[in-house]
Amino acid sequence: MLKVAGSYGFFSIAITVLIITQLNLKLFFGDLEKYREDIFSLSVIWLIGKGIRLLLVGTTLYYTVKTYLLRDYLRFTKSSADDL
Repeated sequence: MLKVAGSYGFFSIAITVLIITQLNLKLFFGDLEKYREDIFSLSVIWLIGKGIRLLLVGTTLYYTVKTYLLRDYLRFTKSSADDL
């Protein structure tokens, strides 16, 4: 499960880099007159990318916590079996 969390984390980092290098630089630091006709479509793509990134980060967190809880459960049951 930790491998799954790691892969989702990698994809979220990749999308973050893509959003920063391709969209944020144009929308927030670029020449707005140059991208005048594309501002709406770039902002929609930015919003969709942020949503996908949020979903991937949430999935990463879910699998990380699930792995931690499973490990904790297995450690607890092993220590309980040793007490018998």
